[in-house]
Amino acid sequence: MDIFRLFLATIIQRKVWVIWLVMIAAGAIAFPLMTPYEQDVTLLEPERARTVWMLFWIGSLTWVLFQGANLGASLRLQGLGDYFASQGIAPIRQLLQSWLAVMVFSLLLGLFTTSISILWASPSDPTEAQLWLYLNLQFFALSQLTIGALLMISIALATRLGPAPSFLIALGTGLYGLYGVGYLRLYVLNKSNDFLDTLFTISPHLHLSDLSHRLMHKLGALGGAEFATIACYLGGILLVSFSISSVAFSPRLRNA
Repeated sequence: MDIFRLFLATIIQRKVWVIWLVMIAAGAIAFPLMTPYEQDVTLLEPERARTVWMLFWIGSLTWVLFQGANLGASLRLQGLGDYFASQGIAPIRQLLQSWLAVMVFSLLLGLFTTSISILWASPSDPTEAQLWLYLNLQFFALSQLTIGALLMISIALATRLGPAPSFLIALGTGLYGLYGVGYLRLYVLNKSNDFLDTLFTISPHLHLSDLSHRLMHKLGALGGAEFATIACYLGGILLVSFSISSVAFSPRLRNA
């Protein structure tokens, strides 16, 4: 696990992850106070949950994916891929160790966000509080599957294209899957088009991992079967991402 330890130590030393934790905590305090909570105190809890999860998505789609792209590029540009290959670490293992090192911080942001939402925004009613707990845990699990798939792409493409293009591709894929697919669906519903119908079908429906609307409207946790279906779908996207990334990943300079 040499690459994992090296990249983990590198990110820890940069300390940018601390800034994101502070931003999430500060957002949980400041943003809900901008709502007209004086007229309706019940607005504070859902707004606090929405805010921290929104900041989680921003941090994950920007900082986490860029960390992956930056570290992935360093394997090739700095000769680390050749060095670790000489130590007997195969390319697939290099990819997985790099991915795990950055995923630690995605998990950290997700756990911090989940904790704030559960401990500081939970409804007072015991039954609602239990459903709130389950919903946040589901949100955490699904969001990590989505970020994991995008991060794999960011790392792998960075070894061929460099950090900036690979980051933008991963970010664009994430934004399209989380938000763009919804707009495409509205267009498809209004106008029949075979090409757009097919595009909608094969698009990565990453928006399934964003349960913010259920938090805002207190719709409760997903049913067991529905959650399992979504988790399997997003897990399938992660596997597809790994398959594509394992082919695209090229950390050795002499392979150029």
